Amino acid sequence: MNVRVNLLQEAELRHQGIVSYRFVFTLSASAAALAAVLLLGWGVLRYYSRGQDLKTAKKTWTETEPRYLKCLALQEAHDRQQALADELKGWQNSRLALSAVLAEIQRLVALRSIQFIRLSVSSQIEVIMPPPSPARKTEARPAGAKGDAEELAPAAAPAAAPVVPGTPARRYRIMIDGRASGEQAYQEVVDLGNDLRTAPALAALFESVRLQGLRQAMDVKDRPDERLFSIECVLFPRKIE
Repeated sequence: MNVRVNLLQEAELRHQGIVSYRFVFTLSASAAALAAVLLLGWGVLRYYSRGQDLKTAKKTWTETEPRYLKCLALQEAHDRQQALADELKGWQNSRLALSAVLAEIQRLVALRSIQFIRLSVSSQIEVIMPPPSPARKTEARPAGAKGDAEELAPAAAPAAAPVVPGTPARRYRIMIDGRASGEQAYQEVVDLGNDLRTAPALAALFESVRLQGLRQAMDVKDRPDERLFSIECVLFPRKIE
């Protein structure tokens, strides 16, 4: 009979490996605590660093804000001045140098026995609307064609065309009141109207030339062939842009 007696107490037992479990546990706990301390320290340093950055940014903004607001005010003033300059430029572009037009009219009148009583120039502002889009044509079907009795599905409504605003423009009118004398007074007035309509220097400017009135001059009894006339010349509109 063999009997084995353990004379070591439990506290005297030793781990037979190279590293004991207690050492591994202690080392792991110490590493975790050290990592936590390092993370906490890094967070604190980062917090203080961000605080310093915020203070620096606030100081910089305090110094920069007045200049920034001044720049915004200058930009707004510049935009207003630019809009005003563009509008004035549009008005300038819509103006017409009438000296050349009047000189050409004078040249045409000098060729005839015509005397001007009054010549007036006026202008008005109007809005030129864009031409409407052409309507879509539908093909007509002959009566009695196959399918006339069939009920057709309603066609989809066309999409609404975008609203295009009109363009402001200036239109000039020249009103000529005069007197023509001589046996060819009537023909002189008619020829003057035709020349105003077809003269190269005026054809590109005049949209229409109308003889508004032609009558016998009643103030001269001894010259029955003398005529009083009125001619209206309407120029093409000049866009204000």
